[in-house]
Amino acid sequence: MSRENESVANIIMTAVACNDVATVEAMCKSATKVALTSALRFAVFKHHDLNIVRLLGERIEELLWDNGIFPGLLTMALQRNNIAAFDVLMEIGVHNRDYQKCLHEAVMRGYTQCVQKILPRCDISSFGHQLLAQACFNQYEQMVDLLYAHCDPHQALEFLNQEKVTEDRKHLLVERIERERLHQTLSAATCFDKHSFGTRKI
Repeated sequence: MSRENESVANIIMTAVACNDVATVEAMCKSATKVALTSALRFAVFKHHDLNIVRLLGERIEELLWDNGIFPGLLTMALQRNNIAAFDVLMEIGVHNRDYQKCLHEAVMRGYTQCVQKILPRCDISSFGHQLLAQACFNQYEQMVDLLYAHCDPHQALEFLNQEKVTEDRKHLLVERIERERLHQTLSAATCFDKHSFGTRKI
């Protein structure tokens, strides 16, 4: 890093630490991607001014379309319980590819709240069964309940079977599939009884 770039990086980091929105905005155009990324991580980690988070995030998005840092930032925001920053980063326009990375990260770590927020914005039809299988393997019960409604549980179970996962790691999924099957059987039996009763002589 040149002295000029290092100076800009120091100024922007100091401005972030002081919640100096005007200076951050002024320095954004001349700061490097590395400096911007470091400043944004710091802002999210320390719960700094949301205008700063937005300025830095939008500038990074302009400079580098597929930068791969947003999944980590979204996860960090949730780890730090910085939901406001999480929402700002989501608004910036995180790409579907980044949502997928973040979902995989969130499922691995058990961040149910993260998954709840991202699911409506991301098409998981091609890989949702893998997320459900991972949540089941990790024994994240709330996560399993959440994902169960969004993908094919039978495909997830088949995936676990192919990976030769032991029964104790599959029980959350197996129990829900069996419960659903029993419910469908009882519902069908109830409908049959009602129909039979309606045609029976009294």
